Amino acid sequence: MANGPDLGAIAAAAARFDGEQQAGLDAQGAELMASMPGLATRLLDFFEVLPAAMIAAQGAELERLAAIGGPDDGRVAAAEARLAALQAAESLAIPGRARAARALAQLNMPGRAFWGFVSDEKGQPVAGMTVRLSARGNASGSSARTAEDGYFRIALPDDTGPGAASMSAIGTPAGGQGKDATFTVQFVNAAGAIVFEDQVPLAGGGSAYREYRLGVQVG
Repeated sequence: MANGPDLGAIAAAAARFDGEQQAGLDAQGAELMASMPGLATRLLDFFEVLPAAMIAAQGAELERLAAIGGPDDGRVAAAEARLAALQAAESLAIPGRARAARALAQLNMPGRAFWGFVSDEKGQPVAGMTVRLSARGNASGSSARTAEDGYFRIALPDDTGPGAASMSAIGTPAGGQGKDATFTVQFVNAAGAIVFEDQVPLAGGGSAYREYRLGVQVG
């Protein structure tokens, strides 16, 4: 009598095949995720170059029309309006691109961090403002100074990898509170005075982003 099929061997082979297929899909997914920051950076670069090219082209067209028809030509006024609209749109797009660039940079950095943006009453970036984390009333926590574009980044307690102290991060978290610590956020001017304190706790356990509009001066 002939032996029947070895069902156990068939099941084992099927499991190995499924495992290999899943491993292949996981590898492809990891490769895609690894390529995303680069793709996003190139897309961001494109949206920076494109408006500049459009503004330059409209400026050249304005000069051409002015040379042909003179300043009283209706086409010149229309070209001036289009150029002004493009320039206004670009001025509004600049902060958005800066935010996207900072977000991409944060995604490429290891570990946990608190990062954000500080502006004045008019929405303009505030550079040189010290942003300090106060752990349970302890004023000696980590701090950073805002960069020229108003952004800052502070490594949180378990952020110990390369780049953890980027963007002028100073000091280390006090007291060894660990990732479950809670913090308030203080803003300190050049004289060392606290000009504003965010009383909403910054809880540990993950990265966080906040924006602040302060009606104060750094100095």
